[in-house]
Amino acid sequence: CGGAGGPAPELRIAKLNPSAVSVPLAWSLFDRSTRTGFLPDGSRSRVRVTLDAPRRLSALKVFGPAPYSLTVQRADGTTLDGLDKVDLSQLASGWTTLATDETDEVTAVDLILTALGSRQAIPEIELWGWAPRRTLPADDYGLHAAVARGGLSPNVDVIASAPDGLL
Repeated sequence: CGGAGGPAPELRIAKLNPSAVSVPLAWSLFDRSTRTGFLPDGSRSRVRVTLDAPRRLSALKVFGPAPYSLTVQRADGTTLDGLDKVDLSQLASGWTTLATDETDEVTAVDLILTALGSRQAIPEIELWGWAPRRTLPADDYGLHAAVARGGLSPNVDVIASAPDGLL
């Protein structure tokens, strides 16, 4: 990490993509579509979200509102700073950023959702945190090589294209 408790300069704030979730239907929270959603079971539901590597979380973004209270805990059961019993029913329509001042890295977090009313789907949640900077390849050869070895950021989609007359 950089001086004064800040992140190293080669890091940047980025959307973090989960590598696993404990409840298969909860993938709909992270599918980049606000048209789908996750309907928690019962009055209290816990979803473990595993990251690809240890990361320092800086925020959650929630597409809301939704009739739930949200608590975010580390794998050891301690609550992340600023993310304890957040009333999602009070969020404005659209995206809301819930910031945290966490300084420790996590490899997984538990999203604890407690129903505050009638059960409804939560459309989308995004995890944001410090991640290594990744640069895009400068030319087609570099792009092809990066795709072949899996070296592109998970936030990059590659779409093949050709001039109009070739398709």
